Amino acid sequence: MPGRQYPLVTLALILGASFLEVVTGQLPKNSARSPCHVHEAVTRCYDVDIEELEVYLVGTEEESHTLEITHSNLSILSREPFHAKTDWEVLYMARNNISEIEYDAFHRLHKVVSVNLERNLLRTIDPKTFSYCYLLLKLILSYNPLVLPDEPFLEAYKLEYLDLSFANLTNLPLDTFKLLVKLRYLNISHNRLEVLDREVFVTLQQLEVLDVANNNFKVIDYRVFFMYSLMKLNNEWVCDCDLKIVFYKIFENATLTPEAVKCAKPFNTTWLDMRFLDCTNHIPDKTLFSSLDEYYEAIGVDKRVSSPEEPLVPPGILVIILSSLIVVLLLVLALVLICWCRTRDKVKINHPEEHSLDTSWQYGTVLMHRAGHDPGKNPGSATLTVSAPVLQYSTMEGIPMTSIRPTAPRMSDVYQRIDPAEHDVSYSDQEADDVALYERMH
Repeated sequence: MPGRQYPLVTLALILGASFLEVVTGQLPKNSARSPCHVHEAVTRCYDVDIEELEVYLVGTEEESHTLEITHSNLSILSREPFHAKTDWEVLYMARNNISEIEYDAFHRLHKVVSVNLERNLLRTIDPKTFSYCYLLLKLILSYNPLVLPDEPFLEAYKLEYLDLSFANLTNLPLDTFKLLVKLRYLNISHNRLEVLDREVFVTLQQLEVLDVANNNFKVIDYRVFFMYSLMKLNNEWVCDCDLKIVFYKIFENATLTPEAVKCAKPFNTTWLDMRFLDCTNHIPDKTLFSSLDEYYEAIGVDKRVSSPEEPLVPPGILVIILSSLIVVLLLVLALVLICWCRTRDKVKINHPEEHSLDTSWQYGTVLMHRAGHDPGKNPGSATLTVSAPVLQYSTMEGIPMTSIRPTAPRMSDVYQRIDPAEHDVSYSDQEADDVALYERMH
């Protein structure tokens, strides 16, 4: 009988613990284990739900800047988990069954430089998902069933490393990499691509490594390899007669060396050997087309119209440039206006006679003759001409005299210069009106 008491005691303890859990709603202390822990400045979380992740990250050490979340059920990734700590530099979130990322999930992560989202269930990604990750350099999206849109794939102006391998890609729209102008490494290997079109890569002027191995290419635009920055193809090609012409075109690019091409078949064959391959009796493989037009005609699709090549400037920088130009133009206009006003004031000071009359006045001359003097009969006698401001229509009435500042000499002085002893001077009607008006002004 005493031997039977031990199972009963054990059963009683189990029932007591279960009762305590039901009553208190929680396990006894130290029995619950947090799914997140920090080791060597790396925060690792396993088998965690999205609702609990924010709570676990609240007490994360400040020294930890790497977040690793794996084997969790994070089907939808939202921004809430990253509110508690925003200075992450490395995010490793592989194998989490993530099928959707909200467009603002990473908007507060301004310091992140590397993101790994491989082996999830992502099909589409909002182009602005990483637009606020200003320091992002490396992005891995391999092993996701991606479907690329016709618009630019991502807005990541500083991204240098992009891995889209094993993504089940069937085509690359022309604008896929349009906003990834800093890209240096691109891996699109192990997909189902049939066309390698130069226009897809036209904006990648800094690309150094291009990996397009293990695809189903039926047409290759050899101009893809004419990028002067391209140094390595990182491929293993089937080096046969069908690709021989492609290789000839590839090496027209001076930046590539023969070692850039690796041949998987024939084994241990190099491009130096391929140059001497005899293709005289070779029957071309009709699945490999010689041009894009031939390929599109064969599959019954009209040739795609490429988007115009235009310089890429980030919208924010473009706004700053335009604003600066407007400010500069306004400053130049203000300086010109100030200089003009100062010049005008100087002219008024130095030449007041040119600005002393209203706009209705014009300069003219008053001819004054001695009584009974005929210039035609006595040509030796000079006719005195006095310059004075004369109203064009001198018969107008109501002209305010205060607005007129005459600058011509007084008529009494003119009389004396004509003949001080003779005051009987006759004028024409027009001249008489002008002289009378002049006298009124004084």
